[in-house]
Amino acid sequence: VSGAAISHESAHKGEVNGIMISPDCRHVISCGEDGSCCVFEIMEGGSKTEVAYTVHPSESSMRSLAFSPSSPSSSSRSSSSFFACNDEGSVFGWELATGRLVYKAKHHSASARCVTIGREGELLVSCGWDGMVVVKPPSGPVAQSHLHSLSGSSVTSRAESVCILSHPGTAN
Repeated sequence: VSGAAISHESAHKGEVNGIMISPDCRHVISCGEDGSCCVFEIMEGGSKTEVAYTVHPSESSMRSLAFSPSSPSSSSRSSSSFFACNDEGSVFGWELATGRLVYKAKHHSASARCVTIGREGELLVSCGWDGMVVVKPPSGPVAQSHLHSLSGSSVTSRAESVCILSHPGTAN
């Protein structure tokens, strides 16, 4: 097996909570207990990696990562971005190419545990230990909903993950 190991000691001070590869397979992003997200460039067909930059938006643990095909502040929709959430209930977004912060909002009153974004970048969704799922466009007002079980009763456990499923009438 060939490839390059990414040492988290060079990127994070503590545990790594999440990792994701960019849709173009040119970057790996990790998020950690130290409140940072590290962007690695993948080079030489995956046999070498290098830290491109690190963003450190908070002292609170970063919990989850998601990629968007476009940046919320970009009118060209050609600039990809990534999002992360933290234990303070906030969600952050950065342009992948520059590391420029393009989104910051408090989505939850407790730890935000997971963030995801729609295939076209049209919806940003997060869930948290406050029992809320937040659904919003990356540049619009926040809409919150209590989690409900299939029987209609409120979910009392902590939300840990969220995903966006395709509507049965749409192509995957």
